[in-house]
Amino acid sequence: MNYDVFISYSRKDSAVADEICEALDREKISYFIDRQGIEGGFEFPVVLAEAILNSKVVLFLASKNSYESKFTNSELTFAFNEKPKNTILPYIIDGSMMPPGLRLVFSSVNWRTIENNPIEPNLMNDLRNMIAIERGETENIAISEPTPTEEFDPVVCKVAFEMFENNSPQISFVQMRFSFGFAKAMRIVDKLVSIGVIGKQGNMSKFLVNSRDELENLLVKTGVLRRFKVGDLFNAQDKLGVVFEVDESGISGKIIALEETAGRYSWYDNKGRICRLGHFDFNDGALNSDIVTKQKEWYKQYPAFAACLDNGPDWYLPSLNEMKTIFENKEILSAGLERGGGDPFRYGWGYWTSSKNPQDEAISVSMKTGYESYSHDHTKLCYVRPVSKF
Repeated sequence: MNYDVFISYSRKDSAVADEICEALDREKISYFIDRQGIEGGFEFPVVLAEAILNSKVVLFLASKNSYESKFTNSELTFAFNEKPKNTILPYIIDGSMMPPGLRLVFSSVNWRTIENNPIEPNLMNDLRNMIAIERGETENIAISEPTPTEEFDPVVCKVAFEMFENNSPQISFVQMRFSFGFAKAMRIVDKLVSIGVIGKQGNMSKFLVNSRDELENLLVKTGVLRRFKVGDLFNAQDKLGVVFEVDESGISGKIIALEETAGRYSWYDNKGRICRLGHFDFNDGALNSDIVTKQKEWYKQYPAFAACLDNGPDWYLPSLNEMKTIFENKEILSAGLERGGGDPFRYGWGYWTSSKNPQDEAISVSMKTGYESYSHDHTKLCYVRPVSKF
């Protein structure tokens, strides 16, 4: 028998699973759900395997319960081995953070949270769109207007679109590159190609837009881009963190790492010599990181900077004003870190910034009081929290 949706879940989460089944019934979407468990008979795993193979979409109800279930893990492993990746939808139902192993498995797969994407209408819209794509019915794909509280998880697109009338795909890509940057443009195009709405030659159709604002709105509606707010969890672009700053559009901003670097570090360590590279920017830690990484043996001489870059090439030590922004939002950021299973702030200690004043003094900030401290003794030890831009 063929199904639209296979539901993989822990039976400890039956209450949420039942709500989803009721919504699927209302939408007349067929589904398979195991109500008895595979423990009861040897033949039942065969039934599960056939149901996964014969379902257009696999819906994984992600939770602390399902992460610990060997049965849901077996279903996911089988689905990943046998089904296209764009037919698997993880749906986090308890606000938990996936274990590292599952985050790695799902690094190329789009996921949703019940908090930001309620069962109705968001999850149902996602499932209808995914089913339509598997049936080849792209004309039936729906775009939902975002509600005031609705947020979109990043990098998922279910529709074809065209940027500018009568432009070739090459020109369209150039426009995207200048609007969003090369890396983001490539991710968008790759995703559209991977789900079959843009051919390998770049043929595009549907949804004409004539300005960057129109394009941004369209990409948000279709889920390619997401509008963030301070305190949101960010899990995209191979980065994991909590948003501490956003621009007016909510599409770009900065995140603080979930995990703190181990121990305390010196800002500069070269046999007690003062670092005399001049004033380091108060606003953009990424610029300061660029200055440092151009120095000879920088990795040994600038331990606090090196600790941040160990987190990845796009991470850096925050500037003075970036750290002040973090301090000003520490309550909401603390809540986001807790939701994501991250390390809490150390309120009794100072944190290094990447800024240095004209007197060649390195600057740290107390996360308890927000006070700045200045030091010529750059071997002073402080904690470090990496940040990154998106």
